[in-house]
Amino acid sequence: MTQSTFIFACPRACLPEHRNSFRCHLHKNSRVRSDVSSLIILLLSLSSVHGRIVGGTPATDGEYPYFVHTRGIVCGGTLIHSDIVLTAAHCDEGFAIDKTIYIGAVQLSGEGDESNTVKQLLLHPQYNTNTSDNDIMLIKLASTSSSPVAQWNTKATVPASNSKVNVIGFGATSEGGSVSSTLLEVELTVQSSQTCVETMGANTALQICAGETEGGKDSCQGDSGGPLLVDDTVVGIVSVGAGCARPNTPGINTRVSAYTQFIKDGICTLSSDPPEWCVAAPEECSLFFCCDR
Repeated sequence: MTQSTFIFACPRACLPEHRNSFRCHLHKNSRVRSDVSSLIILLLSLSSVHGRIVGGTPATDGEYPYFVHTRGIVCGGTLIHSDIVLTAAHCDEGFAIDKTIYIGAVQLSGEGDESNTVKQLLLHPQYNTNTSDNDIMLIKLASTSSSPVAQWNTKATVPASNSKVNVIGFGATSEGGSVSSTLLEVELTVQSSQTCVETMGANTALQICAGETEGGKDSCQGDSGGPLLVDDTVVGIVSVGAGCARPNTPGINTRVSAYTQFIKDGICTLSSDPPEWCVAAPEECSLFFCCDR
């Protein structure tokens, strides 16, 4: 029997102009769900879409030298190559062309830290704004960064259910909060595929659910695009969520290992200093949704 699971879920980007508005997408995921007997309705009632990590602690200076963020529409990202940043596709406004980004900063202002400029965006060609499937994007920076880069996960078995991941960002300690001026980090539990489907209707081939059964810890609005980390390796990208840190309501994150070829081709296509493993010319950028304007 095919069930339709309706989920009201907000992208976890922070748009100041939408403060005090109900800015959420209705996600209608039609999937085979023999174990589900009713529709799951998760209705958000957010007074603000600003946010920061819920239940986290301040990160120390230099702890995440590869973390990238932008101000205004607050989004995060990860430097995975000298001039390439990995983030969420729904952060395309936050990382608009020619916008200044900050690398390795622990303060939202970015003062005194390395800055760079967005030159080009490469969104996944099958990004679905309704379901948030394929919520992944690469950013080409205007110049090469001197900061250390993070590794990105290619193993489908990582992260394992019930394992721990770290999430970082400038987002909310509670629903309706304001942006954090300090970078925060929180440890979350990876939920099983069964839990992810039953509670959130997620596509577990492409998405990871992370959070705590009892609530209290989560990513939130303002953390979009930031990494889920296992030992400085990016295993997920903060995508969407129903509220923040609610019991039995984990956040939904893009599963990085599902996009190995997209990331490899993107790096080889966009980078001004491609790695040695780019031995053959990748497909033309025009085959993707590639922005250079």
